[in-house]
Amino acid sequence: MELPSYAYSQAQFRSNGIRTSIELFERSPAHVLAKNQFYAELAQLSAFLREQGAVPEIVLADVGLFGLRLFEGQDYYDETARALLYADGLTLFSRLVGQIVSADTPVQTGLGVCENLGREMTVCSNGIIINLTNNLTRLLGDELPVKAIDTLHAYIIEYLNQHELNSSKVMEIHRVNEMRNYLVDKMWGVPPITDAQFQIFTKEQKKACFNAIAASLTPAHIALAAADECLLVMRVGLAETLGETASPDEFNYTAFHDAVLVLRKMLALRYGELSLHAFFCFDEGEEVAHLRTDPSLIALDILDNQRRNGNLYESYLPQRVHEFYENGQRFQIYHYDMQLAWVEVATGPLAGIRDSLCFHYLEHFPVAELKNAPLLSMLKKCTADDMASSLLKTAPQNLALPLVPVFFQRVLARGVMASYLADKLAQWITLPPHTRVYLFECLLACAAAAEVATLLPHLKLLGPDSDEQMYLRTSLLNPDSEVFTMLSRHFLQQAQLHCANHREVFRALVGVDLFSHSLKTHTLTSVLQVGVSADRISQFLAFMMQLVDRALLSPAGLIAVLTGKNHEGNTSLVMAACLRHSEQFSVILRVLTAATQRRLVLPSEMLGLLAARDRRQHWSVLCWAMSHGDTAMVRELVVGVLEGAGKQYIFDQNTAQEVLLGSPPGALNLALSHGHAETLCVYADLLFEGQQRGHLSPHGLRRILMHGVTKDVFAATETAMDVYISVRDAPEHSPSQRWDQDRQALTLRSDALTAALQGGFVDTLCSYLDLFVRAHELQLISRVGIEPWLRGKLQWALSPAVLDGFRSRPFLTLVQMVDAAYERNLLTISECHRLLGASETGSPALMRAISRPSFDGLFEFAYRLWKLDQRREEKRQAHALKLFYLPPTMRECHDWSYACSPAGLAHLQRDVRAVERIPREQRSEHLQRLQDKFRECRIGLLLTTDQHAAEKEKEWQQLRAQFLAL
Repeated sequence: MELPSYAYSQAQFRSNGIRTSIELFERSPAHVLAKNQFYAELAQLSAFLREQGAVPEIVLADVGLFGLRLFEGQDYYDETARALLYADGLTLFSRLVGQIVSADTPVQTGLGVCENLGREMTVCSNGIIINLTNNLTRLLGDELPVKAIDTLHAYIIEYLNQHELNSSKVMEIHRVNEMRNYLVDKMWGVPPITDAQFQIFTKEQKKACFNAIAASLTPAHIALAAADECLLVMRVGLAETLGETASPDEFNYTAFHDAVLVLRKMLALRYGELSLHAFFCFDEGEEVAHLRTDPSLIALDILDNQRRNGNLYESYLPQRVHEFYENGQRFQIYHYDMQLAWVEVATGPLAGIRDSLCFHYLEHFPVAELKNAPLLSMLKKCTADDMASSLLKTAPQNLALPLVPVFFQRVLARGVMASYLADKLAQWITLPPHTRVYLFECLLACAAAAEVATLLPHLKLLGPDSDEQMYLRTSLLNPDSEVFTMLSRHFLQQAQLHCANHREVFRALVGVDLFSHSLKTHTLTSVLQVGVSADRISQFLAFMMQLVDRALLSPAGLIAVLTGKNHEGNTSLVMAACLRHSEQFSVILRVLTAATQRRLVLPSEMLGLLAARDRRQHWSVLCWAMSHGDTAMVRELVVGVLEGAGKQYIFDQNTAQEVLLGSPPGALNLALSHGHAETLCVYADLLFEGQQRGHLSPHGLRRILMHGVTKDVFAATETAMDVYISVRDAPEHSPSQRWDQDRQALTLRSDALTAALQGGFVDTLCSYLDLFVRAHELQLISRVGIEPWLRGKLQWALSPAVLDGFRSRPFLTLVQMVDAAYERNLLTISECHRLLGASETGSPALMRAISRPSFDGLFEFAYRLWKLDQRREEKRQAHALKLFYLPPTMRECHDWSYACSPAGLAHLQRDVRAVERIPREQRSEHLQRLQDKFRECRIGLLLTTDQHAAEKEKEWQQLRAQFLAL
């Protein structure tokens, strides 16, 4: 790419290195010319937007911010980034603006690119180059329409977020670009946009993304999405017109014909002509209309319009999946891409008429065809518009089994379940047993208690001729609690009538024998898997306890259901924790505790359930709860463990300590690394309360608080980093070796304070420090060991490699954490200085970090954002700096030095005395300014290497005492 005269060229400013070359360019007339040219093009872009009626401020805010960072704050980008932006970035921007305002570019296309440009100029330098190149490619090439590539980008981001492949917003542009290169090459054969970043995804991940997005970018899927929008517009418009007199689901079409016509014409401007039949189905006489909920017919009209306009290939044709005859007429069922389906009349005077699929048509559908999962999913979605009259004519025994539950849901929604059962129940009783039982199970899962009451005489739960089905388990899915209560009474009556034994009762409840190999798929874990509510689980377990009390169920059967594992080997408690079902978790834990107290569950079994780990990440129940920040689940679990420790017949304190520790990776580590301050506080409160009650020993509490410290790992920075780098760069080994190395790397990177520092979780860190204040007040730990312990924790966080990788976040959080520790009297000024100044060279690690140009630019930029006080994210970034009254740039660091000098301390003393002479009711504003000066002095004391630091600290403490007295 040919560079204009004002662009940077290292060959033109050749010297000893890129840094000197950049400095020469920024002092040259070419830099001024480049700056003037950029702002001239920015004005040209603004004029174009105003001319087209757009709001330029929305688009140009971020572009102008990019200019401020590049031309006004040279320290924001490092030398390599500035060289890239001065050379390629400005050239691409100039060409892009010229192409946008060109007469050859359609106005809508230019406006679309401007919208993208406004949000794509605040990323990293490589990301800016990618975005500019991408936008220029859209304008210069005709391979990818602007809207198509925008849609593709949106789908990629959605896919990455859904599959947790987009963990960092900083890297999002590079991740999206890599996926984009792969997809456009596969779809359109467009050459890739070069990215200097490393390759992030494997070929398998790219292929999976391509398959997922390709399925969502079919014409049928896009037409369905547009049809959904049409239905929404029609529903909202009709609701406003009808008011409270009627509903779009049922209204007098003759009276509101004009309103419907206006809405159809409005939609036709965008989507083309859409038939009335596609929107509404009518009663006899076509006077009463019902707005459809199935968008299939509208989507077909949209596809027909696109085909007539030449936007669809001739080869894009529907596929016929079934054909049947009814009343002498031939019907055919078609579909597009297993996404859009409908039925069409093939013969007679109504030939060519299309209709939504309904259950009446699906009675003719062959069961063998429904083995295709996408086809079955499509058919379920297309049955939303069945009218009550059509449903009453349908026999569910003629439907394929997967469609029966959907059918009963439709009958229930139409409010005709009672009349339907009155008409059909007599026929069902004569059906083959397996068909009759399945129909009854589907009804028990959705019908109301009144309808279920009509089924009870026909439900054979126990006895020699029982149906041998889990009717009780099925009724747990019903939202009506009375259904399960009704069935449990019926179950008890039949159990007493037939004198059922333990084995028969267990089989009727669970569906298999106690010692069956398939028992694991029928325990409590299977109930959790289908999403049964906490109330229904509570009902089920209370009923099982009632059966045990009545000697109808053996304790072994109860234990099998409570402690059983699923096919992956996870217990019910682990599953509830992984699925974040805190209410279900609470119910199961309480029943387990009650069963343990009654000696129905052995203490060893109870302990095994509490300490059990999932089979994938090997986390315990407590670890999952802490990582999710599920405060309710943490409270239930910790209270249960501590109460169990208080009753020695369940388990002892050492056992409780191991469960509460959750190691590895450690419950406390997970709360810190995920920033769950509230959960950490609740966890700590319960631990201290348990210790005071004698349920947890002082040694156990101390061990939980100090978890994660190992001398061999955190003794020095080099050791930690060497182990981390060796694990990160290790070649391929056996699976067991890789697991050991990954676990060691995880221990280094997710250590409690280090992870919280990198995450910037200030509130969580302060809550963590409060634990030590309370522990110190209770004389559980000594204050002497806190400073060395923090030093070991922070060695890795202060290392150059980590600071380079995470830039400012660990540093800012570190300063705030040390300040919070000082506020809580956990550290003295001298200890703070030693902590922040620890390094192998003797120079303060903190000064080494903040002396970097990238930090300088960050502070300057954040200070300006604080002054502007415009955006919420900018406020959040600036707030951390405002807490410490940081100066705008590191060049003003001498303010800190002056604040802690003898002259600065004398000045501070004069200010304190001046405030003392002011009446108390007038001091608030002066106290705030004085507080800022005290903080400046404190930071100066933290950074000073003066040999008189101890004396200055003593003087500062005396002044602080006077200040607090004000």
